[in-house]
Amino acid sequence: MQKPLTARPRPQNLRDHFLAFLAVHNPNGFNPETVKDPDDTTVFGVLFLLTQQRQVTRKEISRAGKKLVRMAPVYSHGQYTEMIAMVLGYNTYAALRHCRKGDVNSEEWWVKNRMYRMDPTLRITSDATTTKEWRHQNIKVAREGSYGS
Repeated sequence: MQKPLTARPRPQNLRDHFLAFLAVHNPNGFNPETVKDPDDTTVFGVLFLLTQQRQVTRKEISRAGKKLVRMAPVYSHGQYTEMIAMVLGYNTYAALRHCRKGDVNSEEWWVKNRMYRMDPTLRITSDATTTKEWRHQNIKVAREGSYGS
């Protein structure tokens, strides 16, 4: 049995995907203007907003860890920085520090977000405007080596 064709385009970013999800699960309808973008008032929001950046500085990682400890003191600052490292595509915070760029002798260093180019639908806005551009970006990144290293 063939699948019926639909006129719905593939979501190009996370917001489009989320609005489509809400449209399917709210048969009575909803107002898309009431849906707000993720912000840094929740644990998910803080981690999600970090994943939206190509590179993250040490200060941003530390600030996010401190904010997470204040919001949810279930874990320590060190455990939250380990979570942040995993969200950015590194196994541990030590691996993240090993891959740092910039002035590594001072505290002014940054790391690449290894997860940034993996799937454009996981970002709020996408650099690639078409699926063909997205595939081309991923092929280019794969030929250069691992994601972000």
